[in-house]
Amino acid sequence: MDKISLEKAVARNVKDLIIDAPPASLSATFLDFSRLIQPREGQLIGRNLYIYSGAGAGQDRIVTSFDPANNRLSFDQAFGSIPSTNSNCVLFNQYEKVDYDNAVDRLMGRAQLFYYQEAVATLALSATQYEYAVPSGFKFIERLHIVPSGHTDYGADDESQRLFEIPWHKWLIGGNAGGTRLIVFDPRKIDLYWLNNESIKVTGQRRVDALGTDNATVPEDLEEYVIEGATMLLYRQKIDSEEEFNRKFKYSQITFSALEEQIRSHIYGREVG
Repeated sequence: MDKISLEKAVARNVKDLIIDAPPASLSATFLDFSRLIQPREGQLIGRNLYIYSGAGAGQDRIVTSFDPANNRLSFDQAFGSIPSTNSNCVLFNQYEKVDYDNAVDRLMGRAQLFYYQEAVATLALSATQYEYAVPSGFKFIERLHIVPSGHTDYGADDESQRLFEIPWHKWLIGGNAGGTRLIVFDPRKIDLYWLNNESIKVTGQRRVDALGTDNATVPEDLEEYVIEGATMLLYRQKIDSEEEFNRKFKYSQITFSALEEQIRSHIYGREVG
């Protein structure tokens, strides 16, 4: 699920999503929505509109007037890049796009503390080199397997995996003066001459990437966690305004805590540092 889909799910959770649709007609300063039916002129003033795909994507505007006769939202600030009838827009009621960005980004940052994905990389060995830079992104390294030349499909065979695994006592994680983390083979315990030009399959765990942009994706395992956690954070913003938000925040907090326990990863291997 991408970031904007997560944010729309959160908006539905907090009953904040007024519309999710392309405009029927438009200009640089107004958008008309056939699905937008509101009875009063002042009803939507101050609401936040965001264009998430199509022409003009990435822009948001605050509604300064609403014409119910034409279902028209008008804006004092013209669009820098004019949208089209193929542009997809969301209109929020109480929160703004920046609030959803902040909530989802905070949850992804929290997930990076204890949720890890499987990581796999390949290293080419040299008979004279016993130190190799840890592949990018690894937080833990669990196993090193030799991939014999011409036999790269052995991974499906469990016995072969054990057969070609380099034992833990023959390698470690170290570093150098520049701060680079290294996979270091102990030359007293392994001779790389017979592995010259062979490849090593590195298996371990990495931290999940932050979302950053709307088209970045979050792992399926984290979707409900991020949605519920972001919902909780948005409720927390409102707990001083109405008692209803206080109750909703407490309920969401209980649900979120249970989800956090479910997604915690079991750590395997040696920590990269």
